[in-house]
Amino acid sequence: GNIISGTMATEIGLLKNLTRIDMSMASLFGSIPSEISLWSSIRYISVVFKISLDSNFLTGTVPTELAKATPLEYLIVADNPLQGTIPSELGQLKEMVYLGMSYIGLSGTIPSSLSQLNNLTNLEFAFNFLTGSVP
Repeated sequence: GNIISGTMATEIGLLKNLTRIDMSMASLFGSIPSEISLWSSIRYISVVFKISLDSNFLTGTVPTELAKATPLEYLIVADNPLQGTIPSELGQLKEMVYLGMSYIGLSGTIPSSLSQLNNLTNLEFAFNFLTGSVP
């Protein structure tokens, strides 16, 4: 197979017809670019929209701009040395089915806004530093 490594280019936001991106175990590092919010122009709800960035070396925080990618159904950023809190803005992703954020060093509480994700079937926050209860 191919080996992809390096940082995610900010130009990734220009991929307007993107419906799925899987960069799992690709040796990516650096932060997740905020330009991925430009994917909000995708309005084909019947298309599965997935972002899978697990098992890389991504740092920084989970970008709040992800909430602008409204058709997003799958978000997997597990197993990265990220930090910070779970963005409450993720509660705006009404189509969200799977949210995988295990093994990334999150702290704080699980935002009550996530209780608005009525389509959510899988919620993974294992091996973080979260406190409080699940809303």
